[in-house]
Amino acid sequence: MTSVSGRACERTPPNSSEVGQAIEVQHPQLNTSTNKVPS
Repeated sequence: MTSVSGRACERTPPNSSEVGQAIEVQHPQLNTSTNKVPS
């Protein structure tokens, strides 16, 4: 799974912004900080 920055699948912890994007791709409902969408 290397759609974000190729880091979502790596062991190195990506940046907060990259984490948000990765979560938004996998679980848009869990990402309420960036998506601001009520579950």
